[in-house]
Amino acid sequence: SVRPVHRVQVPGCLEDALKDVHPEPVKGRTWFCTWDASPVKIRGFHFGEAWYRRTVRLPAGWKGRRIWLKTGWTNSQGYFWINGEPVAFEWYGAATHKYDVTDLVRPGERDETIVVQVNNAAPSLRGNANSKNHWTGILRDIAFEATPFDCWIDDAWVRNGEVQVELGGDTNGYAVVTQLPPRVEPWSPECPNLYTARVDLVTASGETVQTRFERFGVRRLKVRGKDVFLNGKPFFFRGAGWHPLDPIHGFYPADRENFLRMARQIRAAGFNFVRTHTTINMPEFFEACDEAGLMVQPELPYYGDWSADGQRFDPLADAETLYRHYRRYPSFAVYSFGNEGFFNRYLSRRLYEEVKARDP
Repeated sequence: SVRPVHRVQVPGCLEDALKDVHPEPVKGRTWFCTWDASPVKIRGFHFGEAWYRRTVRLPAGWKGRRIWLKTGWTNSQGYFWINGEPVAFEWYGAATHKYDVTDLVRPGERDETIVVQVNNAAPSLRGNANSKNHWTGILRDIAFEATPFDCWIDDAWVRNGEVQVELGGDTNGYAVVTQLPPRVEPWSPECPNLYTARVDLVTASGETVQTRFERFGVRRLKVRGKDVFLNGKPFFFRGAGWHPLDPIHGFYPADRENFLRMARQIRAAGFNFVRTHTTINMPEFFEACDEAGLMVQPELPYYGDWSADGQRFDPLADAETLYRHYRRYPSFAVYSFGNEGFFNRYLSRRLYEEVKARDP
C-alpha cells in the first residue's frame, strides 16, 4: 500500500504543487545539452518517481459503449493503471493519446481507481522545456470518454476546406455525414477567421450514433523564389521567440485563456509569428494562437544531430507525430527540425520529402 502524502492540483507541474511543501531552493537538474543549460535554484524540487491516485465512478448510461482513457501529457514518462491493470506507457513528447479500457471498467456499478506514475529521471522528448529543470507531473487533463461500441469517429480534421475523417472498428453499415458553413473567409493573422464543422456517424437506417464538432480555419501558404504568399497575397513573417519555460509554474499550465492573453500581447507588439524554442507546445497553446492570429513554428527536440535531452534519435517519427497531432490548427505554419545546426544531407532531404508529401 502507498500512504497518501499530498493533495495536488491536476493538471499541473508537480514542482509548482510542492513549492510550499519543499520551500528550500535546490539547484535544478537540466537537460542533456549541458553546454547550453543554466540550472537555477527552484522550490519544490523533485527528481525521480512520483505517484498519483484518483477514484471516480463512470455514468451508468455508458454501459454498452466503448470506454476510452485519454491520458493527456506527462514528463518525462508516464505509466497508467486502472484498477491495478496496466493500460499505457507514454513518453511521446508532443502526442496526445487515448486507450480502450472497456474491459477494465464497470460504468455505474463501482468506483474505478486510476494510478499514474511519472518519472523525470529518464530522457524527455519535451526538448528545451527541461533547460532549467526536468519538470514532472501530469500536465494536461486525464479524462474518460464514451463512444459507440462497434464503430466510432476516431479522428476528424479539416484541410483545404475538406473534412477528413478516420473511423475505428467495423465500418460496414455506417456512413459519415459532414456539414461545413456555406461560406468561409481565409484565416490570417489580421483576420483569424474560425469556423466549426460537424461530423455525424450514421447507421444504414439513418440513425445518428455519434457527433463530433471540429473547429478549423482555411489558409494557404506558398513560396515562390524568395517570396512568401499567404492566401495569394505577399506575406512577411515578423517573428519572436516563445520559450517553453514558465517562470512561475515551470511548465505552462494547460490554460487556453492564459495562452490567449500572452498571444494577444505578442500580436499587440507587432509580431505575427513565434517559434517555440526546441519544443512543441500543448494543444491549448495552438487553440489560443488560432484565435489570436499568431502563426507558430513548433520545433522538434534536436540540436542538429544531437538529441536535445539524450532521448532516442528519430526525427522522422517525431515529424510524423507533429503532423498527425497538430494538422488541425491553422496557426501551425512552419516546420522546424530543431534549434541550431543541421542534419546530414540525406536525412534532411528525406525529412523534407516526407513532410511535403503529408502536408503540401
